[in-house]
Amino acid sequence: MVRVVDEGYEVVNGHKRLWVAYVTDLESIRTHVVHLGECEAIKRFVPNHFDGSSSQPGADVATARLRERWEGRIADLNIPSEHLQTTQGQEEQASI
Repeated sequence: MVRVVDEGYEVVNGHKRLWVAYVTDLESIRTHVVHLGECEAIKRFVPNHFDGSSSQPGADVATARLRERWEGRIADLNIPSEHLQTTQGQEEQASI
């Protein structure tokens, strides 16, 4: 699932499938284009990536990126508290 953004498309759901397509050199993959604003896209992203099925390092990277984009509004996203314990060092590493 992707949404249209100024610079092209942003993955809302299906990050792992996209990664597998990349590492296996697929030239294209099917996807659904949805018309969502940023807030609605993130509200769909959070339950799929912070439900315990994602690895902690992956969740830490996602949390760091959400912190960067949402600054003081991250509490509005209902991210489980164990994922909000990301340290400054992890956030810096995630932005590299």
